[in-house]
Amino acid sequence: MMNDNRRKPSVLVLAADPGSAAEVLRWLNVEPLHVGSVAELMEHLCQTAVSGLVVELDSVAAATPDDRDRLFPVAARYPLLRARRTVGGLAFRDDPARFGQDVAAFAARRGRRHVRAAVRLNCVAARADDAEFMQAAETNILDISAGGAFVYTQEPYKTGESVRLRILELPSVEVVRADVRWRRRWGVQGELPGIGVEFVDPDARLAAEIRFRFVTTAAKQGGLSDDWTV
Repeated sequence: MMNDNRRKPSVLVLAADPGSAAEVLRWLNVEPLHVGSVAELMEHLCQTAVSGLVVELDSVAAATPDDRDRLFPVAARYPLLRARRTVGGLAFRDDPARFGQDVAAFAARRGRRHVRAAVRLNCVAARADDAEFMQAAETNILDISAGGAFVYTQEPYKTGESVRLRILELPSVEVVRADVRWRRRWGVQGELPGIGVEFVDPDARLAAEIRFRFVTTAAKQGGLSDDWTV
């Protein structure tokens, strides 16, 4: 890998031994940012723009199921170099040279705190003062995460307004409270009207059910689960 005066791209390295991939990373001419767990990797991604991920599959296997579910769809958005721990160091499952090329061409980015999944959900939306949903609007949710959603609607909600949602595909969750963070009006070419909402104090059950039902399902449909076996 040729060296030049350009700034080295940063990559996050998930490995039990920070030095295990040092030789390959020097050859790729990248700046490694080491983390020791999947949870730490996810937190770093929210704060630091990187151009790729180097992931030791043994560390992924040691993570909690919830952390693994969060990792899979996120990792699909970055150049990825997977490896297994061996007696002699790391055995790579992907081509390091190709990874280096992809990293060099990739614009560094931060990750979302919550991964969104494209969905088609039925939702009844009411304003905060409509406790009984007497004037609720029938809407659809087109993407969702553990922290929020895009609600397809032409109702004239205002940014900052509070809403109450009943999502038919989440029958165990009676009402989800949310705040409107932005609104897209009808008539914008190539865009659907609706509101981006942030869930207010979502409990652990809601977050887990969204990840299990929608985010993880989307990741598996993309074939990620098979690629992550140790």
